[in-house]
Amino acid sequence: MTSFFLPQEEKRFLNRLLSEFPTITVIEIDAIVEQVQSIVDRVTQAVELVLALVVASGCLVLIASIQASRDARMREHALVRTLGGARSLIRGSLAAEFAVLGAFSGLVAVVGAEVTVALLQSQVFELPANAHPWLWLLGPLAGAGLILAVGMAGTRRLVSSPPMLVLRGTQ
Repeated sequence: MTSFFLPQEEKRFLNRLLSEFPTITVIEIDAIVEQVQSIVDRVTQAVELVLALVVASGCLVLIASIQASRDARMREHALVRTLGGARSLIRGSLAAEFAVLGAFSGLVAVVGAEVTVALLQSQVFELPANAHPWLWLLGPLAGAGLILAVGMAGTRRLVSSPPMLVLRGTQ
């Protein structure tokens, strides 16, 4: 049993070696490494697809919850507007609500990611667990930005509805 390094351009040597000594078993590690890298790439793509589906599902749930509370929100906003509140006040309160909701969801996502990666590093790969401090900033900011954008788009019509029509029940 032995091992040796053979540059890629001298792979023809293996054919001659195997034809002269047919009982030799040659295992090309570079081919195995390429196959493992290919499998890891496919698994990574699958995880990224699942992540995209989860984010899209979360956005759809947010839109559904906005639509479910649409009538109550319209009455509340119409009442605030009737009592002298400006549209900017309503937009600001909605923006704050969605930003805080997004920041919390980003924070929960970071905690879940850090725990999962730490367990994989320590239990599966037997490596020391490393913290990722940039995630603790990026996760809540990305969550806040995404939820803020989707939430503000979903409530755009609520802010622009005339209060008199909403309170009369015609809209």
